[in-house]
Amino acid sequence: VFSLPQAGAALLGSALAVKPILEVTGGRVAPREKVRTQGRALADYFETTVREYDRPKIVANWVLNELLREMPADDDRAVAACPIPPRNLAGLLRLIDDGTISGKMAKDVFETMYRTGQDAPSIVAREGLTQVADAGELTRVVDQVLAAHPKVVEDWRGGKKAALGFLVGQVMKATLGRANPALVNQLLGEKLPKG
Repeated sequence: VFSLPQAGAALLGSALAVKPILEVTGGRVAPREKVRTQGRALADYFETTVREYDRPKIVANWVLNELLREMPADDDRAVAACPIPPRNLAGLLRLIDDGTISGKMAKDVFETMYRTGQDAPSIVAREGLTQVADAGELTRVVDQVLAAHPKVVEDWRGGKKAALGFLVGQVMKATLGRANPALVNQLLGEKLPKG
């Protein structure tokens, strides 16, 4: 394990003749044993993405969990021909950061990006995938959900913490998965009666 400069330079794969894909955490790089790369292309992809989006841990998670679900890590040609260029992955991650889409929405957008080669903002705009983050609009939905589920509200009052998850799920269902989850939790926390 060795420290990285604070600026966020990071390695993934064989950039320094290191074979394991590396997990970036807290300014340190440690080998991730489950996944290995045989070539430089994945490391280059990662490094280029980090130059565009300076949050190496998040980039590493998306490369390891989403990109490698679609292609083999050890196939330099497949990585080089990836339909999602590093700048487009960085653009997707920025949409999560600025609250335009949720992490769950981002996974769906990522799949579309991989299939079509389009960038995230184009897909989000075309498919109307922006999060509902208007507190007024979500307050109305939360009020409707609470009114429709008085038994669950009583369960909450009785100390059943799982009731909150159900209510969040109902708000997400009512907004077709587009509600900002953090705002939904905040609004429910404000509206639910204290036990």
